[in-house]
Amino acid sequence: MSDLICAPFSRERFEDLQQLITANAKARWPRTSYLLNSDVAWRLPGSAPRENPRLWYDDRGVAAYAWFSPNSPIAFDIRTDLAIDSPIGLEVITWLEVRRAEFPAFYPWLLALNSMNEWEQALTDGLPTKPAENKLL
Repeated sequence: MSDLICAPFSRERFEDLQQLITANAKARWPRTSYLLNSDVAWRLPGSAPRENPRLWYDDRGVAAYAWFSPNSPIAFDIRTDLAIDSPIGLEVITWLEVRRAEFPAFYPWLLALNSMNEWEQALTDGLPTKPAENKLL
């Protein structure tokens, strides 16, 4: 196997992300996938796309993605021919653990929202990228 490459998300890599999501969904059908192409449209606004989504490449092309979110669940997946404990899988998990440690624990920003208007305002205000009060303790 050649060297692994980890790259931040960018418009130029959008098709790579979509390709991996689609290929994994087709390979796992009828079971569920972790992220669908339509989910990308919901996640990108307000997600700090240069910092939080990452793509990994190997000699066969795009091999994995991870989408970190400081205030909501993360998503990641690897190409279906790779095992979770493969070098790529372990690198993805390590990146997510390191990224999570950069932030304090907090109350998910979206739990307090009561309408789509509040969700739109939260995105405008940049709430998904800001720590929120820990209201669970």
